[in-house]
Amino acid sequence: MYQHDLLARTFAYGSADFEYNELQFLNLRSIWGAGAGYHAIKSSDTTLDLFAGANYTRESYATGMRRNVAALTIGDLFRHQLGKTTTINQTLDTYPELSHPGQYRFALDISLATKINPWLGWQTTVSDRYISDLIPGTVSNDFIFSTGFNFTFNH
Repeated sequence: MYQHDLLARTFAYGSADFEYNELQFLNLRSIWGAGAGYHAIKSSDTTLDLFAGANYTRESYATGMRRNVAALTIGDLFRHQLGKTTTINQTLDTYPELSHPGQYRFALDISLATKINPWLGWQTTVSDRYISDLIPGTVSNDFIFSTGFNFTFNH
């Protein structure tokens, strides 16, 4: 997501997200969106951004099915510095569909990252993906846990 501050507490944003999910037979989901947001908390160690807008989603499945969906985007982005070396990040994106009322998707990510030294860190992420209008033979909810090293090339 790209943000541009309009005033001290408000911003406009544009976003592009791309997803692949073999368990849902999803070859590619591209989500193009834009909207506005509010910096509910904006300090040196904590930020909380609330945002809303609209998006266009195009989906291509391994079954041959294709969908084009107009939807809203409602979400938040939270970051907090825990000490000098550790940060927690949380994002929630909710997509209520306009093309199919009552259908929706959401993506939730929570990460904890710790710098070991200026160029090396350790990160752990928990993710949840949900879709209410699923393809037959798939599940509506994916829970993902990942962990590993991260590298900073500009230190």
